[in-house]
Amino acid sequence: RAGCVPDGASWRRGGPMSVIDLTDDAAAAEEEVDAPPPLHEPPAMAASGGGGCGGGLSGGEEAEGAEQPKKRPRVNALALLMGAARARPLVGWEVAEERISEELEAHLATWVLRERFFADESKKVRNFGLAWRQGGGHDLTAPFRPIPSELKGLWAAILPTLPSAIASMGEPNQVALKRYHLDGACHYAPHRSGDVLGYHCDCQFNDVRYVVGVSLLSDSSLVFRNTQKQVHKRIILQRATYSMVGEALTDWTHALFDIRHPGRLSVTYRLVCS
Repeated sequence: RAGCVPDGASWRRGGPMSVIDLTDDAAAAEEEVDAPPPLHEPPAMAASGGGGCGGGLSGGEEAEGAEQPKKRPRVNALALLMGAARARPLVGWEVAEERISEELEAHLATWVLRERFFADESKKVRNFGLAWRQGGGHDLTAPFRPIPSELKGLWAAILPTLPSAIASMGEPNQVALKRYHLDGACHYAPHRSGDVLGYHCDCQFNDVRYVVGVSLLSDSSLVFRNTQKQVHKRIILQRATYSMVGEALTDWTHALFDIRHPGRLSVTYRLVCS
């Protein structure tokens, strides 16, 4: 934040998927300053008597002959501390370079309307595959809810854009269709603030190997936070596909922000193992 950068620290901003890192400048942690004059130093005496100002060295001669003050290093402890607290990188998060087509996005939105998935105002999310257990977590013993062909087709479309590590793990066994600031007719409804989850971890109740999401209808932001209160913010563009594995799932919690008009639909694929 402007005006809040300590000595020896600088703000560095990355590209469009940027994170703000506070880094220390090694050169700024130690700097040269003039040493103050010793306390109680007696004033310079004239070279010869005579009282008054007539005797002694001239001002130029004093400056030429006087010993220059020594330099001493000053350690900027705050800069060193801020450098030690540098944010960890967000490992395991990726956004695919290629987004899904506008035609596929329109087809999915029409399908959601036709099936009336959110005609019930109390429904925020519709789960397919593994059911959600009362009290938290996916229920691996409950009957499997068939995954609709539209969501299987979307998975097939985005699979070539995903990291190879995710593709090698196998197909997802849980899919969530969620709405944000949308009413039952998929019209913008900003009053539905309860649609947005707070900070959470997908691995809180289960061993989730990967999370793959597709953001529909609008842009938004996903903010990651760890136990050291370090933060990463990522912009998710409309029709973008993103993925989380490893540390991004286990070491960070995340929450969605900046949901814009006309609202948001998301399709989230998970591979839940236990």
